[in-house]
Amino acid sequence: MLTELSDTEQAELQRRLSTVGDAVLKSQPRSLEMYQLMKKVAARTR
Repeated sequence: MLTELSDTEQAELQRRLSTVGDAVLKSQPRSLEMYQLMKKVAARTR
């Protein structure tokens, strides 16, 4: 089943998920550095 979120719910989900990558990669400094670079580049295209 496909669920559609309201704009408010979508914003809340994005806010909550935005820190997951950093938390998962915090013990892997090189991977975290690359992940943060990718986020920075992606932010420029939004």
